[in-house]
Amino acid sequence: MNTANIPQAALLLDIPQDRLQALIAAATQPATDARPPATLWPKKTARQRLGGISDATLNRMLRAGEIPHVQIGARVMLDPADVETFIRKAKTRKTRSKPGRPRAVIVAAQREQAQEGRADA
Repeated sequence: MNTANIPQAALLLDIPQDRLQALIAAATQPATDARPPATLWPKKTARQRLGGISDATLNRMLRAGEIPHVQIGARVMLDPADVETFIRKAKTRKTRSKPGRPRAVIVAAQREQAQEGRADA
Protein backbone atom coordinates (compact mmCIF):
# COMPACT_ATOMS: atom_id res chain seq x y z
CA MET A 1 0.00 0.00 0.00
CA ASN A 2 1.24 3.46 -0.87
CA THR A 3 2.01 5.37 2.36
CA ALA A 4 0.19 8.41 0.98
CA ASN A 5 -3.05 6.41 1.04
CA ILE A 6 -2.77 5.37 4.72
CA PRO A 7 -4.66 8.37 6.12
CA GLN A 8 -7.53 7.84 3.69
CA ALA A 9 -7.63 4.07 4.36
CA ALA A 10 -7.55 4.63 8.12
CA LEU A 11 -10.44 7.05 7.82
CA LEU A 12 -12.46 4.62 5.67
CA LEU A 13 -11.74 1.69 8.02
CA ASP A 14 -12.36 3.84 11.08
CA ILE A 15 -9.10 2.86 12.80
CA PRO A 16 -6.15 4.99 13.93
CA GLN A 17 -3.39 5.54 11.35
CA ASP A 18 -0.67 4.11 13.61
CA ARG A 19 -2.71 0.91 14.11
CA LEU A 20 -3.19 0.55 10.35
CA GLN A 21 0.55 1.07 9.78
CA ALA A 22 1.34 -1.62 12.39
CA LEU A 23 -1.07 -4.04 10.70
CA ILE A 24 0.48 -3.38 7.30
CA ALA A 25 4.00 -3.84 8.67
CA ALA A 26 3.06 -7.13 10.35
CA ALA A 27 1.37 -8.44 7.20
CA THR A 28 4.31 -7.64 4.93
CA GLN A 29 7.07 -9.16 7.09
CA PRO A 30 8.06 -12.77 6.47
CA ALA A 31 6.93 -15.27 9.07
CA THR A 32 9.63 -16.08 11.61
CA ASP A 33 8.28 -19.61 11.99
CA ALA A 34 8.51 -20.41 8.29
CA ARG A 35 9.02 -24.18 8.16
CA PRO A 36 8.72 -26.28 5.05
CA PRO A 37 5.49 -28.24 4.89
CA ALA A 38 5.66 -31.73 6.34
CA THR A 39 5.98 -34.45 3.74
CA LEU A 40 3.98 -37.58 4.43
CA TRP A 41 3.96 -40.76 2.37
CA PRO A 42 0.84 -42.74 1.58
CA LYS A 43 1.00 -46.42 2.56
CA LYS A 44 1.77 -47.48 -1.02
CA THR A 45 4.96 -45.40 -1.11
CA ALA A 46 6.03 -46.66 2.32
CA ARG A 47 5.41 -50.28 1.24
CA GLN A 48 7.59 -49.76 -1.83
CA ARG A 49 10.39 -48.26 0.29
CA LEU A 50 10.14 -51.24 2.64
CA GLY A 51 10.96 -53.61 -0.18
CA GLY A 52 7.49 -54.07 -1.63
CA ILE A 53 5.89 -55.62 1.45
CA SER A 54 2.18 -56.39 1.31
CA ASP A 55 -0.54 -54.10 2.58
CA ALA A 56 -1.43 -56.69 5.24
CA THR A 57 2.17 -56.78 6.50
CA LEU A 58 2.36 -52.99 6.73
CA ASN A 59 -1.00 -52.88 8.53
CA ARG A 60 0.25 -55.46 11.04
CA MET A 61 3.40 -53.40 11.64
CA LEU A 62 1.33 -50.24 12.13
CA ARG A 63 -1.05 -51.95 14.59
CA ALA A 64 1.94 -53.32 16.52
CA GLY A 65 3.38 -49.80 16.75
CA GLU A 66 6.57 -50.74 14.91
CA ILE A 67 6.31 -47.65 12.68
CA PRO A 68 4.58 -44.43 13.80
CA HIS A 69 1.87 -43.18 11.47
CA VAL A 70 -0.67 -40.41 11.05
CA GLN A 71 -4.30 -41.12 10.30
CA ILE A 72 -6.19 -38.36 8.52
CA GLY A 73 -9.75 -39.51 8.05
CA ALA A 74 -9.52 -42.92 6.42
CA ARG A 75 -6.03 -42.27 5.03
CA VAL A 76 -2.96 -43.56 6.80
CA MET A 77 0.20 -41.56 6.14
CA LEU A 78 3.78 -42.20 7.23
CA ASP A 79 6.64 -39.81 7.82
CA PRO A 80 9.60 -40.77 5.57
CA ALA A 81 11.98 -40.20 8.50
CA ASP A 82 10.07 -42.78 10.57
CA VAL A 83 10.25 -45.33 7.75
CA GLU A 84 14.00 -44.75 7.36
CA THR A 85 14.48 -45.05 11.14
CA PHE A 86 12.63 -48.38 11.10
CA ILE A 87 14.87 -49.63 8.27
CA ARG A 88 18.02 -48.50 10.07
CA LYS A 89 16.96 -50.24 13.30
CA ALA A 90 15.87 -53.39 11.48
CA LYS A 91 19.27 -53.93 9.89
CA THR A 92 21.05 -56.88 11.44
CA ARG A 93 24.41 -58.46 11.03
CA LYS A 94 24.54 -62.18 10.51
CA THR A 95 26.55 -63.61 13.37
CA ARG A 96 26.54 -66.98 15.02
CA SER A 97 25.31 -66.66 18.56
CA LYS A 98 26.94 -69.86 19.75
CA PRO A 99 30.31 -71.23 18.77
CA GLY A 100 30.25 -74.78 17.53
CA ARG A 101 28.85 -76.72 14.65
CA PRO A 102 27.03 -74.89 11.86
CA ARG A 103 23.23 -75.19 11.86
CA ALA A 104 23.20 -77.47 8.80
CA VAL A 105 25.33 -80.04 10.63
CA ILE A 106 23.03 -79.90 13.67
CA VAL A 107 19.92 -80.41 11.52
CA ALA A 108 21.51 -83.35 9.72
CA ALA A 109 22.41 -84.96 13.06
CA GLN A 110 18.84 -84.49 14.31
CA ARG A 111 17.47 -86.15 11.17
CA GLU A 112 19.80 -89.11 11.63
CA GLN A 113 18.66 -89.51 15.23
CA ALA A 114 15.01 -89.36 14.17
CA GLN A 115 15.58 -92.01 11.50
CA GLU A 116 17.41 -94.25 13.95
CA GLY A 117 14.50 -93.92 16.35
CA ARG A 118 12.07 -95.08 13.65
CA ALA A 119 14.30 -97.96 12.70
CA ASP A 120 14.44 -99.21 16.31
CA ALA A 121 10.66 -99.18 16.68
